Amino acid sequence: MGITSARILLFFAGIAVRGDARRFFIRLARRAKTHARLRAELAEHLVRHGRVERQQPSDRARMRVDLLRSPEERRRRSLERARLENTAPEDASDLILLRAALATEEQQLASDEHLLAHLHPNHRSPAERIVRFRRETIRLIAGFLERYEPGGGSADPDSNMEGGA
Repeated sequence: MGITSARILLFFAGIAVRGDARRFFIRLARRAKTHARLRAELAEHLVRHGRVERQQPSDRARMRVDLLRSPEERRRRSLERARLENTAPEDASDLILLRAALATEEQQLASDEHLLAHLHPNHRSPAERIVRFRRETIRLIAGFLERYEPGGGSADPDSNMEGGA
């Protein structure tokens, strides 16, 4: 089993310099686990729907399941690259990690929207939940980045990020 987004974000929490950034990465890791659950539900829905129609998983459903898995791998590689390239001063490293998290969320959103555009209308509801969840995560990261002041005060948001989709 590969490294999950949640594990990478927890790793980022472990190397974050400031406490508010550390707590934020822990919250993002919780959201990554929720997102993984939503994607698994969509994959299960697609495969189950294929079985009902043909009494076996359809090739199209299998292809969609593969599409659902590939963004996770791209995200893992992107975050790992950001970690390896991190040579900035201590406090700036949190900012670099936050920007990497935002960039990968945006990349994932593009992938999720592409998948949504190609789904049959019967499968759109679970996929739309994923897209809404991803947009909310991007909004939260962007808001945190706006409040983040390297070497300065806390940017810890008051809002609860663990909410479901």
